[in-house]
Amino acid sequence: MKSTVYPTFPYPVIVCGDKYAFTKAERDFIAGLEMIDNSGNTMSKDDRILDRDELSAVRAFIDQQILAFKKGLLRIGDDVEIYVTQSWANRAGPNEYHPRHKHPNSVISGVMYLDDNSDEKLPPIRFHRTLEMFPLDFVYEELNEFNAS
Repeated sequence: MKSTVYPTFPYPVIVCGDKYAFTKAERDFIAGLEMIDNSGNTMSKDDRILDRDELSAVRAFIDQQILAFKKGLLRIGDDVEIYVTQSWANRAGPNEYHPRHKHPNSVISGVMYLDDNSDEKLPPIRFHRTLEMFPLDFVYEELNEFNAS
C-alpha cells in the first residue's frame, strides 16, 4: 500500500518569483541607516523604513506581494486590510546571526534580502511554529488548506 501525505493545516511560506532590482539610491539609503545592537547582529534604529520616501518603490513592490498573498492564497476579502506596520533592516557580518524571535501581532511576516545572491549563498532562514497561524478570525471568500482552521 502506498502512503499518502495530506497538507493538514500547513503554514504557507512563499519565495517570491519576482526579484526586486534595488536602485543605487535605495542601496545607498539602506547602507546609510543608523544601526543599533541586536541580539546576534545589528538592526536599523528606524523600525519603519518602508515609510520613507527613499524606499517608496520597494514599499510598492512589497505591498503588491502582500496583496497577492492575501487574495490569491489566503482568499481574504477586500473588507479586511492587511498592511505593513513595522519594517527595519538587519545586518549580519561574519560569525553573526539572526536571533530566533516571534511576531505575535502579525498576520504576515516577510523577509527581503538585499544581497545580489550571485553565489546562491544567502544566510539560512528558519521558521518555528508554536501557535495558530492567525490569532484572528477572518471571513474568507473560499476555504483552502492554507486558511482553514
